[in-house]
Amino acid sequence: MSISNRSPIDTDNLIKFPEFKFKIENIPMEVLDFPDELFDQECINPEEGSALVLPILVFASGKRFKVIDGCKRLKSVKETMPAGTLITCCILDPSPDPLSAGIMRIRINKGRSLQLVEKIRFLSWMKANLPEKTYISETSCLGIPDRERFDIEQLFTAGRRVIDAVAGKKIDVTIAPDLNHFKEQVRDQLIRLLTATGFSRQMQRELIDWLPEIAYRDRISLESLISNEITPILNGTVLNPPQKIEKIREHVFELRFPLYNKALEQWRKDVRAANPDPGRIRFEPCQGFEKDRLEINITVTDPVQATSIFERLSKVPPALWERLIRPFSKIGSPATGQDLL
Repeated sequence: MSISNRSPIDTDNLIKFPEFKFKIENIPMEVLDFPDELFDQECINPEEGSALVLPILVFASGKRFKVIDGCKRLKSVKETMPAGTLITCCILDPSPDPLSAGIMRIRINKGRSLQLVEKIRFLSWMKANLPEKTYISETSCLGIPDRERFDIEQLFTAGRRVIDAVAGKKIDVTIAPDLNHFKEQVRDQLIRLLTATGFSRQMQRELIDWLPEIAYRDRISLESLISNEITPILNGTVLNPPQKIEKIREHVFELRFPLYNKALEQWRKDVRAANPDPGRIRFEPCQGFEKDRLEINITVTDPVQATSIFERLSKVPPALWERLIRPFSKIGSPATGQDLL
């Protein structure tokens, strides 16, 4: 992403550090603590390896030491080495305050590709501990564009399953905040639904918006609605994944907009009555009947066919044309508020 999409780095609002001295010591791993708010112990990428190449950067905190950089390496050693193992550490002197230590850890990591959960940890910590201008400046310094920063902020309160689904590109980041509004059981069911196949962002949004509305209108639980109406389609063996996606979308649309489907059914009957040559003429309504409009596509190969088709179309009764062009004229126009519910 180009630098033009980022906030300019306001160096006046960046955290300033004093000069530090360093000393190298071997420290028992039992007295080394992770910076809990800035490190997710589940955030380990096997492809990064576990070699303890560099000294771990730490600072003294009472009789123990807090890690600034090297958390993943330390975790790997703690999981594979016996108690009492000595870790080569680089100790900062004097010990920084917690705020400076946190910023230092974040800046040290800006040169590598961060996992989504790491970005969430870093930004949520800065958001909670820094003034707004400083937070924005430090985020820009980290190389995170404004748009991405906004998306990450939507995940501050998201559960791990939601974050993992977003990181795996199975759920769009714009859907994640909405999932937080559901109780855990329903949220888990929605996550299973949204990650079951490759729904587009638009369809994910439609499902998140429409399913609760249908459940509320019909006075049924969302769990029952999904189990009875969606799960059978997902578990079916006849349709392939793209066909399942289309079937689910059509079915949920029918449930959400029953009057539209009533109008569509009548419109199709009228098309069959009006179309004199379905092999050469195709009637297309405005999508969703949003406008009073009808598109007619005609394919001809000689003048005689054209003359015959237009002559037969001219014999379609005006009342039938009225219903084809204005399918809601007898049902109620969406524009009047008598909409498609």
